[in-house]
Amino acid sequence: MHRPDLPEPGGNGIIYCYKESSRSAKDGGTEAHMQYTYNTKGTCSRQIIIDVDGETVTHVQYVGGCPGNVQGVARLAENRPIDEVISLVDGIRCGFKPTSCPDQLAQALKEIKAQRQAG
Repeated sequence: MHRPDLPEPGGNGIIYCYKESSRSAKDGGTEAHMQYTYNTKGTCSRQIIIDVDGETVTHVQYVGGCPGNVQGVARLAENRPIDEVISLVDGIRCGFKPTSCPDQLAQALKEIKAQRQAG
């Protein structure tokens, strides 16, 4: 059953982005603290909610999936640079599946990077 407070699961990709606040960057500019929601594909988890502050992943929350595994992945990803998280989890497979919950986090972060570079 779908929770009304979450976007509809289904398609793959970033489905919305929410700007929470701004902070001063080291170079004198501002960087937004953004929250992204990513619909996963091919895994038990349905969505990943990712908070990013500048180039750092600050919080990760999976919707669905194996509770212990997704909590572990989420905690290990927090307060790490986006590129570091991608390099750690990209390509991890779950059994015979071509992807996994950690790999879907890497795919989400790649999409976030591409979206930010384009925008």
